[in-house]
Amino acid sequence: MKKIGKIWMDVCQFIYNLGGDKWCHVCFGIIIAFVVATISHSITGEARISGAFLGLLCSAVAGFVKEVADSFAHGIADWRDIVATVTGGVVGLILFII
Repeated sequence: MKKIGKIWMDVCQFIYNLGGDKWCHVCFGIIIAFVVATISHSITGEARISGAFLGLLCSAVAGFVKEVADSFAHGIADWRDIVATVTGGVVGLILFII
């Protein structure tokens, strides 16, 4: 039980250290990946793994497009936002497969 508590504290510390809007990128990456994978799997009936990877791809593209839009609007793009979105996509992929 102590090991689970330590893992939970490490995850919480990681999220806390993300700072700024990075946690939003992680959350939206999870949501995008999970929803796209669910819709893909329910409509096409394909294997869960292929739907999960489609969800991951969509979350990565969404993060990239958002940063390109920020670069045009504000002249600033942060690659860590893309990494946070893809990280959320990976979590969403894992959640969907489970």
